[in-house]
Amino acid sequence: MQARPRWTFGQFALLFMWWIIGAMVGGAIVVIRIIDVDAIAAGNPPDLTALSTADVAILLLAQSTGAAGYLLYLSVRHGTANWANDFGLRLVPFRLSGIFIGLGLQILVVAITAALTPLGRATQAVTQELVDAHTVASQILIGFLIVVLAPIIEEIMFRGVLLSRLYLSLPAAAAVMISALAFAAIHLGDANAWALPGLVTAGIVLGWFTIRDRDLSRAVPIHMGFNLTAVVALFALPM
Repeated sequence: MQARPRWTFGQFALLFMWWIIGAMVGGAIVVIRIIDVDAIAAGNPPDLTALSTADVAILLLAQSTGAAGYLLYLSVRHGTANWANDFGLRLVPFRLSGIFIGLGLQILVVAITAALTPLGRATQAVTQELVDAHTVASQILIGFLIVVLAPIIEEIMFRGVLLSRLYLSLPAAAAVMISALAFAAIHLGDANAWALPGLVTAGIVLGWFTIRDRDLSRAVPIHMGFNLTAVVALFALPM
């Protein structure tokens, strides 16, 4: 097997930029879809808090596509054109059991956040859009994007690229912690700051498994299980 490429912080910054650009393009498409010229002329801006299932799917898909496009460029131009070798994206069947680790990790993160959050403060509910989906097909589509595509892209970003670069110049513990903080920061979204410790904990677990396994063969299933648990919980206990 060829040696893995040594990604740079600059390449991670560009990867993150393309991830953001993808989200912005998706947002622009959504705004164009829902814009009502007459309503705006009357002084009523579009309601971006009440997106349809299709709108949410566009946002998620565009964001992932932006990052995936740059990852493809990196792999072809600066790597080996093999994502398993370049980013550690490998499928190891027995490590798919990491999905169950992700289930437990989600429960732990929720418990940490609930213990720290003052009574009456809401926590992050990005996947709440699933509950509002009108058809089974639309729920499956958004579920796939949240449970399968997003974990793959995010693990490559924060562990396959950022953590691997940090690990070249820092002790494992420091590299894992910094990557976990970056991962937690971009996932805060609309959540309050009390969610940060739980998200950092998730990032540490994912980083530790990546360092131990030397690839993403367990981190990706854990992340999938983490997101899947939230999705299932939303269906079972809608807010």
